[in-house]
Amino acid sequence: MNPELLPYIVNGISVITAVIAILSVQLKNMKGILATQLIGNTLVASTYFLMGGFTGAGVSIIAVVQTVVMYFYSLKDKKPHVPVTVAFIAAYVINSVLTFSSIFDIFPAISAICYALAVAQIKPIRFRFFSIWNPFCWMFYDV
Repeated sequence: MNPELLPYIVNGISVITAVIAILSVQLKNMKGILATQLIGNTLVASTYFLMGGFTGAGVSIIAVVQTVVMYFYSLKDKKPHVPVTVAFIAAYVINSVLTFSSIFDIFPAISAICYALAVAQIKPIRFRFFSIWNPFCWMFYDV
């Protein structure tokens, strides 16, 4: 792959991801929200990995796994058990500690904790409340 094209590819994927994120919060049920979040998190993980943002890539990979787990809970219309959510929060914190390289690496950790709480909700309105902080945290990390 031509290294000069990489930023354009990553930016293109990022635009697609932004559209998915906007559509996701418009959905009326958690199954749809989680399905679109799964696609978005997978794309985000690939962009961070390509650009060497390993804290962001790690957080996004954990988010993919968490989203799959939460999707199966939503299929049964059940709220996830608290220990499951706590385990994912712990995974986010461990990832952030292991990949820490600058003060900006704190922002994906904050975003991930909010995301862990967001996807653990059974009502879309609560998902929106917890996930509203994510873009701000990622914005600081991406700079």
